[in-house]
Amino acid sequence: MRAARYHAPGDIRVEDIPAPRLRPASVRIRVLATFVSPSTKGFLTSPRMVDYPLPPAPFTPGMSALGVVEEVAPGVQGFTLGERVYCDPFIAAHNVTGPAAGAFIGYFGFAADTAPLLAEWPDGGFAEQAIYPAECAIPLGPASAVDPALLTRTGHFGTAYEALRRGGFESGRGVIVTGATGILGVCAVMVALAMGAGTIYALGRRTDVLARLVGIAPKRVVAVPATGAPEDEARIRDTVRHAEILVECLGPGADTTMVRHAALALRRGGQAVLVGGPRGDLAFSYGEFLMRELVVRGSAWFPRWVPRELFRLIGANAIDMTPLRARRFPLEQVNEAIAAAADPGRAGGFEHVAVVP
Repeated sequence: MRAARYHAPGDIRVEDIPAPRLRPASVRIRVLATFVSPSTKGFLTSPRMVDYPLPPAPFTPGMSALGVVEEVAPGVQGFTLGERVYCDPFIAAHNVTGPAAGAFIGYFGFAADTAPLLAEWPDGGFAEQAIYPAECAIPLGPASAVDPALLTRTGHFGTAYEALRRGGFESGRGVIVTGATGILGVCAVMVALAMGAGTIYALGRRTDVLARLVGIAPKRVVAVPATGAPEDEARIRDTVRHAEILVECLGPGADTTMVRHAALALRRGGQAVLVGGPRGDLAFSYGEFLMRELVVRGSAWFPRWVPRELFRLIGANAIDMTPLRARRFPLEQVNEAIAAAADPGRAGGFEHVAVVP
């Protein structure tokens, strides 16, 4: 079969390799589409980041694959040959006393002690076929008719859903989304709408994307431009009213000042959930934490049951996929796909890149 193989930073080649062999407690899928994260270029074409180990080379990159079940290991129950599944790339040690951090199949580990996990499950979805632990394969169910290239952003939908849940979300609550114009931010706004949020304050730099977000639900989404100018603080404070949850979705390299302004605009006792990727520090004074009873917490991924709930919402059109666009690349153009996903000039969070074998 054909697969993209990582050999060294910047050296990714599409090659003929043997088809993957079924393993205990696994499923084999025919890959329909695989998400290409904007961060892929940084991880796979630059020298390895010390904090994030990669699988041993050569390996097949690619996370968040959609596919068709073609073979199931003996003893694995609950799958029908030919059904469509989302393959959650997250894996962790089964023993609760094992490493606390997890890893993404075909991508990277969250800490140095995840290297054995990556060695055990190195290969992801940039291939014609792939093997995943059975626990990672979630049937699409009511979302089976949706374009699989669009559903490759399920990882972002799930991250947003879990952030809202960890923030104590209840129907009718006000939500702030920082970095709302990126892929994760757009997903957070769409999921918050589907879950029954009251007013959603979408903070971001790109006014064109903010306008599209408002167009989804003009009575519930409020655009708050945040350009990094000194007047942002007053604009956010004066615009945001009665929000109780902040979902922080800024990308790598972003200025965290916007997050601070948004967090301090929350109602007393509000929760700020960090799911983005800024590298900078986020500073609050002791008094700000104390007097505002502010809660700040992180949320890195989501439980296995979350995609099933998302597919129910998508199948019922509570999450309307029609505004989204997947830019498709064939497997032979995987390097072009990686470059396109990293391009800061792309069409904002309503568009993502997928490799479609």
